[in-house]
Amino acid sequence: MTYAPRVPAVVYEVVVDRFRIGGNRTSAQKLGDEVYARPNMVSHHGDGDAALADSRIHHGGDLAGVTESLPHLASLGVTGLCLTSIFKATRADKDGVQDYLTLDPAFGDEDAFKNLVTAAAGHKISIILDGIFPYVGVDHPWFVSALQHTADDESRLDPRDRTRGFFYFDGGSGPDDYATYHDEQDHPELNLHSHELRRRMFTGERSVVHAWLQRGAMGWRLSRADELGYNVLREIVLNARTGGEATFVIGDVRGWADRFVKDGLLDGVANRVLREALIAWLQGQVPAAQLARILMEQVQRYGRDALNRSWTFLSSHDTKRVAAALKGDMERVRLAVSLMYALPGAATIFYGEEVGLGGRNPAHSHLPFD
Repeated sequence: MTYAPRVPAVVYEVVVDRFRIGGNRTSAQKLGDEVYARPNMVSHHGDGDAALADSRIHHGGDLAGVTESLPHLASLGVTGLCLTSIFKATRADKDGVQDYLTLDPAFGDEDAFKNLVTAAAGHKISIILDGIFPYVGVDHPWFVSALQHTADDESRLDPRDRTRGFFYFDGGSGPDDYATYHDEQDHPELNLHSHELRRRMFTGERSVVHAWLQRGAMGWRLSRADELGYNVLREIVLNARTGGEATFVIGDVRGWADRFVKDGLLDGVANRVLREALIAWLQGQVPAAQLARILMEQVQRYGRDALNRSWTFLSSHDTKRVAAALKGDMERVRLAVSLMYALPGAATIFYGEEVGLGGRNPAHSHLPFD
């Protein structure tokens, strides 16, 4: 029997902190909760440009707010709800994870996630999680423990504390002696060659990938999938598929991704190549014939099945909103949206774009929905 994952037809992407606050609470009320008083947590009660642009600053959105919005998403025909990182971290965007197995308390508790999964299933919407696996935050216990020991200490430590091999060190144990992800000092790069690390993250029965699928998630979108490596991708996908054809893995690949989908490493990709071509054509930078050639080349190189399983998007958490990319030309924005639905792949809506969030030319992409 051929494996045929049940990928969504229409995806809605949410940055949880900037979406909605559940329970009819205001931002000021929510940000007064004790969870925002944790060390290094930053919250804001206003809507100034600095607060909107800074992905460290919390505005109070949570999973209860997402759950309450499900009828609206269902009315849009959404069948897949992709949440950007929801794992425990001090930043509002939950980048630089402290604990992959714990929902950030600002978003709710384990019951909040269960309620979202159950309610979403009632609307035939699958929950998809964003896996940021190339690095962690400097306050992750693995890294804190690694800084406290040298390589010679590992054999004497409790196995749970033998984490120095999870990172790249030059030899000492100083604060500047570790490899960072894209030169971000607060993002220690993970050594994904470590078998123990991969067991905890991807392959073990209690691994991160398994744990969240068991809690009800139906899919993963892998951030910077092209940087994880073939072996890691294969382990993630094989272990995700233990959930059957209801589960799937989408990779965020920068550039052409045919070798990832044709080798069966990924079920599909977030189609950045097509987005860039669409925006360039709508900006008048390339002719229509070139856009058509790119699309036909994708059909040939990816195959129709993989292309149809991929996500066709105009905006996302790490791009400009389409109205900004097209400098507020709303006729072109409407044409872009029509093409997004007409072209191969799952049409992917970035939160709030269906109601014109941010206006004709938003300065920032992570705007509060409410």
